[in-house]
Amino acid sequence: MSCRTRAMGDEEDDLNTPDSHRNTNLYIIYSGLVAVVILGNIFQTVLFFSFCTRAANYIHQNMLLSVLSAPMSFFQSTDCGKLNFD
Repeated sequence: MSCRTRAMGDEEDDLNTPDSHRNTNLYIIYSGLVAVVILGNIFQTVLFFSFCTRAANYIHQNMLLSVLSAPMSFFQSTDCGKLNFD
């Protein structure tokens, strides 16, 4: 059995091996993919928020316009408890 001892300068030799460069390249690729996924999720969230805000504003404006343009006789003849939205 032979046991190899390492000197202080041997760690630098390990950094120059092809496996080390391959691992470094994989870390760069994985980091880039993670950054793309994070940026994509942020873009998706902003887009969804914008869509929901516009939809809520559109629905609110249409409902308010409908209530304001309803004839006054509707409000006089209909009690608040009789309105069912089934």
